[in-house]
Amino acid sequence: MPDPEVQIAAEARLREFLDHIELSALMLDTAGRIVFVNDHLASLVGRTRDELLGQDWIEVAVPEPEQAAVRAALMDAIAGRPTGGREDGIVTSAGDERRLAWKNVIQRDAAGIVTGLASVAEDVTDARRAEAERATLVAAIEQSAESVIITDKDARITYVNKAFERISGYRASEVMGRNPRLLKSNAQSTTFYDAMWAALANGLSWVADMTNRRKDGSLYHLTSVISPIRAPDRSITGFVAVGRDVSHERELETQAEVLTRERALIADTLRRLPSSGTLDETSELFCRQVASLTDVAVTTLIVFETDGDAVPIAHVAQNDREVGLRPFTRARSHYLRDRANAGPWVEAWQGQASDPYAESVRSAGVRAFAYAPVSYDGSIIGILAVGSAEDDATTQLSGQLGAVVDFADLGGALLGRRLGDSREARRRRAVVEDIIAEGSFTPVFQPIVDLVRGVTVGYEALTRFADGVAPDARFASASAVGMGLDLERATLDAALGAAASLSRSRFLHLNVSAEFVLARTDLRRLLAKSRARIVLEVTEHAEVGDYRDFARAIEDLGRPVCLAVDDAGAGFASFRHILELRPAFVKLDISLVRGIDSDPAKQALVAGMHHFARMTKRRLIAEGVETEAEAEALRSLDVRLGQGYLFGRPALATGG
Repeated sequence: MPDPEVQIAAEARLREFLDHIELSALMLDTAGRIVFVNDHLASLVGRTRDELLGQDWIEVAVPEPEQAAVRAALMDAIAGRPTGGREDGIVTSAGDERRLAWKNVIQRDAAGIVTGLASVAEDVTDARRAEAERATLVAAIEQSAESVIITDKDARITYVNKAFERISGYRASEVMGRNPRLLKSNAQSTTFYDAMWAALANGLSWVADMTNRRKDGSLYHLTSVISPIRAPDRSITGFVAVGRDVSHERELETQAEVLTRERALIADTLRRLPSSGTLDETSELFCRQVASLTDVAVTTLIVFETDGDAVPIAHVAQNDREVGLRPFTRARSHYLRDRANAGPWVEAWQGQASDPYAESVRSAGVRAFAYAPVSYDGSIIGILAVGSAEDDATTQLSGQLGAVVDFADLGGALLGRRLGDSREARRRRAVVEDIIAEGSFTPVFQPIVDLVRGVTVGYEALTRFADGVAPDARFASASAVGMGLDLERATLDAALGAAASLSRSRFLHLNVSAEFVLARTDLRRLLAKSRARIVLEVTEHAEVGDYRDFARAIEDLGRPVCLAVDDAGAGFASFRHILELRPAFVKLDISLVRGIDSDPAKQALVAGMHHFARMTKRRLIAEGVETEAEAEALRSLDVRLGQGYLFGRPALATGG
């Protein structure tokens, strides 16, 4: 016979275990009264442990309609009759009902006599609700009069309903695992399907009329909505297509009604274009969806540049040939802009040599184009061009001109801001390209002097632009449009060439960005042509992402150079920048130097910088020295090197 104390200890360990599990736990005596309940179950019921202990579990928690069945099941379990698991409802103190799936273990005392039942339960309420909703949904889909197809992400069919079987003539077993293209009738163009898949891949629903082919070869018409199916993490796991058979209605429909319906369907999809893609991606998707309009062979979205040129940013043809984006001739650009100012129009296409897409348009069989201005913020910024290959293309496009205008208006609303930004970026790129090509800048040099001896020890190379734009602004503008390195390369090349007449005994300070240094090849090639004592000034306003890689890039230059940190005290993380780069020179920003003779706070800060420089064996250069009083204050602080208008303005290299 088991030791009673051992039995009591075992029961205590069981209760402790049940107290800490993330499941509902309950212990009942042979009369069904609660002798133990864990916090998880008490919280679920909405009562405290003290409120529940000693209560009849069935009366306090089980819904009245289930009480008799649950009591019988509990008594069977206590009597040792096999009952398996069971699932009961419970009612919370708030009146809500939950479903619990129970597992039971008979409890015995030291003499082997049954003392009750220990049970644990999992809350399956949400699972049962989801199963019920799924069953209801499946029943609704099965009974729906509309065709339903579900595919996986690779477009393999995983489910079809009864309506699909009835409308298409295919049994479910015949299409499982196959691609829906087996229904393809060739009534829709390649461009239509390209636009459809582009929309779906971007997470959009595709709303359109489709003509499919039944198993017996006959055609039928569907108004379809095809949508991506998303996982909880928003990734696309499949697609669902719901289609209503409108074959009879389409047989009675006039051409005007077809156009009206198509316009509405396509416009609805265009309005929902995502804003997350790049301008090029969104523009092409826009054109593909316009190209899915009946009888459209070519769609082009054209932007007017600020200099008057007309530049296509998206071109979609049904023949699906890849063509590069090229601007129109200046004459054709002016013609398009002038016509756009007068409103939409239709004209026959005669293979204009000025059209950069002449071959693509010709191979698509285009006979005429409809043009509609694209506007944004009250200004015409481009044109939407739609081409037709029909025999009566001019007449057909004249009837569709209203639709083309609607789509152009949508294009302006959806893409206008980004088109304007892109146009401005291209204008700024063109300005920088012209500056580089024409050499519209001049290298100048400002002396760096020994403040004690009054002699020039080096020069800083600077750039002045012919149009008078400040260098900082010009370089920032070039960087913003991806041409910062190009402009930096051109100005450095010019500076090194002009510096050839300067004395080699003096340092030549060159301003470089960290990005240009990390590019390695250009700077190495440029420095290889100079025999000057080079100091590379790295501005402190620009972050160096990887200091180790930067150090390796300096080593890769193939020649000794010194480093200087520019603008110390004006940028971010000043001392970390200096500590990581370990420069030979630290240039004090002009904001610290200006008025230092009368500002004790600046004097204290520069004194601290001098102490740091002396301890780390670096030399300070004071920038922007304009008065003798400032120079004297710097000497008193033992700053030995200075640069500024007091010693000389930036000027052309004249030797020395």
